[in-house]
Amino acid sequence: MICFDNLDLIWIIITNLLITNFLLANKQPSLNTYLIYSTYFYKNLITIR
Repeated sequence: MICFDNLDLIWIIITNLLITNFLLANKQPSLNTYLIYSTYFYKNLITIR
């Protein structure tokens, strides 16, 4: 079982937003894959809690 503190969650969200902004600015084709990955990741976080 993975356990996250609230601070860890905040950092994960911030870094995810930064990566998303970076990819959007560069209009990378990998953005689609990344978005799918992050939604999957957040869904897992929610089910863990």
